[in-house]
Amino acid sequence: MLQKIENYKRALAQLEEAVKRYRQSPEDTLYRDGLIQRFEFTVELAWKSMKEYLEDQGMVLSIASPRGILKEAYAAGALEDGDQWNKILTARNLTSHVYDEATASNIAQQICAEFLDPLQALMHLYEGEQTTPFDSAVDQAHLRQTIAGLDAGNGSPYKLSETEHK
Repeated sequence: MLQKIENYKRALAQLEEAVKRYRQSPEDTLYRDGLIQRFEFTVELAWKSMKEYLEDQGMVLSIASPRGILKEAYAAGALEDGDQWNKILTARNLTSHVYDEATASNIAQQICAEFLDPLQALMHLYEGEQTTPFDSAVDQAHLRQTIAGLDAGNGSPYKLSETEHK
């Protein structure tokens, strides 16, 4: 397996352990904060490992931002729920920049209830347990055409702005 994917696998296992501990003691702020820290780390590795994965599948990526990489992955069919991944990135950004008790509690609950499944599904993709649109030769022209259609407003859940870098 590729290095970033191996790192993602380890980070996801640590996040799963944090979710388990947090669910046992949701009132414990130390468990909550540890859960959030592991979530941040796992999300960072999720988009970086996806970039590595897409490049390994033959895609040529000129984008290096998290939203850009996930947008490409969604357009290529490697990610199924673009809206959920957008929420994951938004939550990750909130934990890094705006930290208060209400936000922390809300995000900890989202990690357990909503975000863990897509993060686990990504690992299933890497382990070959989920089908992908890729074969040994990726049709770059078709993918670029799909992305261009999404950028034109035909249903992409990703809205990139000039100021958004994560």
